[in-house]
Amino acid sequence: MDDSTTTTFSLLGVRDSASDQPTNDLLIARWREGKWDVMISTNHEYLGDRYPAVMMRWDQTPAETALWLSSSDFTAAFCPTPSTFIERATKSSRLVVRLFPKFAGESTVVFDLTGLAAEIEKYPKAKVSLSPPPPVKKSK
Repeated sequence: MDDSTTTTFSLLGVRDSASDQPTNDLLIARWREGKWDVMISTNHEYLGDRYPAVMMRWDQTPAETALWLSSSDFTAAFCPTPSTFIERATKSSRLVVRLFPKFAGESTVVFDLTGLAAEIEKYPKAKVSLSPPPPVKKSK
């Protein structure tokens, strides 16, 4: 509650890259009060776990899995390291995410990250919060 502007970026995913079938899954990045939040909102699929496993593959790199924090209704997952996620997203063009809903088969969604870096550039305060702080000068 510091009267700062909240900036939200959202990307609609596609079910898989071969068919480009749209889905209601969203990748949402929000900058508020000097901090980033990142979440993936499912198509109202119940993840069923407080710490759902999220498998990700950036561009052509090997897939990696991390535990995220579930939303209160268990249909979205929050990234535990949002600034790191955003930094990586701005350097990538594609993100493939696999979720494991409790009462449905695994769900794979593709997000096109092209242009995200350019959009974040339009918000200097949000961008600067991604950069490491400048080194502290030692006095003699």
